[in-house]
Amino acid sequence: MTDPAIELLKPFVCGDTLLLADEHWSLEDCIKAKHCITNRFRSALPDSVLFNDFVAPQDEQYSRVVYRLSKERAVVYRCLNLAAEMLSLNGQLVIAGGNKEGIKTALKQAKQLFGPQIETTLHSGYRLAIISKAQAITAIDDNNYTQLRELNVKGQAFWSKPGLFGWDKVDRGSEILVAAIDKQLDGSVLDLGCGWGFLSRAALKQDIDSLTASDNNAAALIATTKNLAPWAHKVTVVADDCGESLAARQFNHIICNPPFHQGFDHQTQLTEKFINQSARLVRRDGTVWWVVNQFVGVSQLAQRAFNQRDHIERRDGFDVWRLSGPKDLAN
Repeated sequence: MTDPAIELLKPFVCGDTLLLADEHWSLEDCIKAKHCITNRFRSALPDSVLFNDFVAPQDEQYSRVVYRLSKERAVVYRCLNLAAEMLSLNGQLVIAGGNKEGIKTALKQAKQLFGPQIETTLHSGYRLAIISKAQAITAIDDNNYTQLRELNVKGQAFWSKPGLFGWDKVDRGSEILVAAIDKQLDGSVLDLGCGWGFLSRAALKQDIDSLTASDNNAAALIATTKNLAPWAHKVTVVADDCGESLAARQFNHIICNPPFHQGFDHQTQLTEKFINQSARLVRRDGTVWWVVNQFVGVSQLAQRAFNQRDHIERRDGFDVWRLSGPKDLAN
């Protein structure tokens, strides 16, 4: 699916450009910039593409920064501050996003940060803006984006941070899944798309041998590493895109509360990717435990990948599924 905002920005990704890439950009586009900072892991990243939680490279300045508006407001404000920091005086920020995605609010913040020199063009519900850095910057409030902060969840201390979906609360679907998997896990467990590690912590309370927590989001990996530190002797935290780098048929159980949005859009292909990877990674006699919004048609989507698809419960708008009998899927 083509992203109109990305298409507007592509002509500017060249020369002395820093690209700030959230989940929307392909690696093919990322490597066209002098440097790219992305918070989304992809395999085989070249040296010019830095995977981190939007941390500035040292001793660099650029004449242009390109940024496609992110979904999370704290990420937007962090990237605006980072752009201002990395631009040379009179350098330009090129930014695009949809009118329904918050681009107008972001541009108001950008004017405060960069100064009033801004050119904006409208494109069928999207805006492209070119903003010149005309003044010394005073950073806008990005909710202390880089800092982990402690959450109390029913008497348990967790660490999380802005940059994660629902970073300051527990997802209701995850709570329901934790109840469903109680006393069900053993052996090796994979938390596929671990977020800040809530499901992983629940799994570690059971009699399991090892746990692998994987995610493609840099902020998620920072928080999960902190949350699982007491169990470091049997935990591996992996930067990975939906289990692609993990060996097949190695896990007794997979637990997953998969994303069903990529950026601002609902993506059925993303759900299918998580299902197919789960089928590849779980052992022949293993079990995959999923929780999803009830409107996601897991039974139909998983029919190609699993012989057995058991609907365990529906509660508060979420469905819990137990998938077993993984099939061998052609590439």
